[in-house]
Amino acid sequence: MMLKGVKMLITGKVPFKEMTGPVGLPKLIGAAYNSGGMLSLLNIFIILSINIGLMNLLPIPAFRWWTNFIRFARICGNKSE
Repeated sequence: MMLKGVKMLITGKVPFKEMTGPVGLPKLIGAAYNSGGMLSLLNIFIILSINIGLMNLLPIPAFRWWTNFIRFARICGNKSE
């Protein structure tokens, strides 16, 4: 699922405004709780835990570098089309 999300970011199917960090996370959690209750909140925590675990396995020095890489890949992908 995480690889599918990265692919959608690179191809431009999901805008960068859809990405959230520690500041936007409480808003997302609140929306999930209001829409689906504790089960929906539990699903968010499970997905978040798995994604953090997978990101910790990758040797990425800084998140800013990753964002710039995705932007570069998107620019290169648009030129080839």
